[in-house]
Formats: sequence, C-alpha cells, structure tokens
Amino acid sequence: MPPVNSGHVILAGSRPRLPFRDTVEYFAYGANMSGRTLQKRGVHPIAVEPAQLPASWTLAFAHRGGYATLIEEPLKLGRSDHGPGRLYYPGPHGVLYTLTLTEFDQIASRETGYRTINLVVETSVGKQVAARAFQSQKLLRLRESLPPRQQYLDLMLHGAREHGLCDEYCRWLRAVPTIALGTPLGPEYFETESEALARLAAVSLAVAGGFWAAAHGSR
Repeated sequence: MPPVNSGHVILAGSRPRLPFRDTVEYFAYGANMSGRTLQKRGVHPIAVEPAQLPASWTLAFAHRGGYATLIEEPLKLGRSDHGPGRLYYPGPHGVLYTLTLTEFDQIASRETGYRTINLVVETSVGKQVAARAFQSQKLLRLRESLPPRQQYLDLMLHGAREHGLCDEYCRWLRAVPTIALGTPLGPEYFETESEALARLAAVSLAVAGGFWAAAHGSR
C-alpha cells in the first residue's frame, strides 16, 4: 500500500513533497481526470485523491464544443429529468491533484476558453481542501448542456475508474448520451454569448454602412 500524507496518496516513485508555497491543489473533473491526458501534457502529480464538490456546483457539458464546465448560477441544462442520460450532475466528483506551480501552469495553458477559479472540495477522507479548478469563461459557455463527444467522455470515465470515483458517478458517466467519433457538431455547440455578440456587431456594422452609403450616395 502506498504511503499516505495528509489524506493524499503519494504516487510510487514520485518526487518528494515540495513546500506548500511551491505546490497547487488542482481539482480535475473533465478529461484531466485521466492519467493518460496528464502524461501527454508532461504532467506528473505529486499526490492524487478522489474528491467531490458540494451540490451547489453542477457539472454540465456547456463549454463551447460540448466540453465539461462547472456552473453555480441557474442554466438551461437540456434534459432536466433526474434519470439515466441526464446531461448534468449536481455535486460532481473529480480528482484532486497536488502539482507543482510549473505543471499547473502547463495545464492552464492548454485550457482554451477557461478561467481559473478557487473553490473548496471534500476529499475521500472527509477533509475540506481549498483548490483551483477551471471554469468556462462566460462568453464561451453554451446556452444549455449538450451531449459531449464520445472520445472526450471516454477519458472522463477512464479517469473516474482509474482513481476510484464512486460507482454512482461512474454509472452516470456511462449513461451520458454522446456524439459518435467523426460526427460533425451542430451549430448549437457554438451558440455562445461571444458568437451572439459577434453577429450583433456584424449586423450593426452592416446597418451603419448602409446608412453611410445612403447618405453619401444622395449627394
């Protein structure tokens, strides 16, 4: 059995624990739950532990392109029933990583359209831990939660199993409807506030241009 330190499982062969100021507690809930994803990004966690957010937080596939994000305020969540196949989960589970500041920055540089937030998670031993996570920038969030790509959900499920997240959460992930590999995404996957503002700006410019042309053409 690997040694335990403050509720965190220290990975075999991992680097020694660094001073607190040199590390970051990072809560992953999407593809970064999978060790495969972190390895591809050259990230090697110092410690790993299952964790969960309170029910005031909801995981939804409402980031541009159908990726996962965390939300607090009300949002149209698509399938609103509470049975299998729903596209959101209140009080989502995830993985709490202890990372160096450098490796956390490496992950952050790849999280396009997300911002870093501070929150408190509960670990598998009931400890409250302040952590960082990524949340969609408001302008890049969809109007509703939509089925994610199958390969993306596969990484989430792999990470959930890899780190021993609860059976109920794994069952929910398996039941989430998905978009098959190679299937084009519909326009609803890109209907964000930024797209709406861009269209409004384009229409405004066109109207202004029409008025300018009419005014100058009459001279």
